[in-house]
Amino acid sequence: MLKKIELENFRNYQKFSLEFNQITILLGPNGAGKTNIIEAIYLLSAGRSWRTSKDSQAINWQSSWAKIKAEIVNKKKTQIEMIIQRIATLKYPQNKILKINAVKKKLTNLFGELVVVLFSPEEIQLIDGSPNLRRRNLDILLCQIDKVYTLALLDYGKILRGRNRLLFFIKGGRAKINELDFWDEKLITLGSFIIKKRKQAIDNLNENLTDIYKTIAGTGES
Repeated sequence: MLKKIELENFRNYQKFSLEFNQITILLGPNGAGKTNIIEAIYLLSAGRSWRTSKDSQAINWQSSWAKIKAEIVNKKKTQIEMIIQRIATLKYPQNKILKINAVKKKLTNLFGELVVVLFSPEEIQLIDGSPNLRRRNLDILLCQIDKVYTLALLDYGKILRGRNRLLFFIKGGRAKINELDFWDEKLITLGSFIIKKRKQAIDNLNENLTDIYKTIAGTGES
């Protein structure tokens, strides 16, 4: 459970702190920054914002960095801190730095620490939008609950980039076409695993949604 969040130089907040109860409702006029708080929480869960492709856009315009810090209490107390920079520095060579309990970690260690479900007006696109959007949201869901899936997805991206680079070399006569066999085999193995995990997740969602719909509708329809 999220107990507390602190923001520094994040969107319209130069310094902000909020403690949460089991149920917390954010009230305020338009432009007050309610969505910015939700965005910060989502960043600590998914590792990226759903509002923009560049997380650096969440940095207050008067600063070169932003910080999000949260306290989570489940079976144990955990502190998560994320620093976002416009430009990498010697001290922090990455644009996004993660610390869990004051220890620097890879972003992949973030998944599963704070599990959230985002529902926004834009989510209607999951129904009538492109399949890519549905796959992206399914990937975010799975990454929060399955670290093996997260690593497989990251490896798939690396292998795909490596294969594309090899294709460029083959086109320029700097590599042979039979070198693709290694990359193709890796892609097939990882791709099959990812598809299997996605199908399992969809089957589980369909099963639960059917039961929920029956309860809401008060009928035996599905």
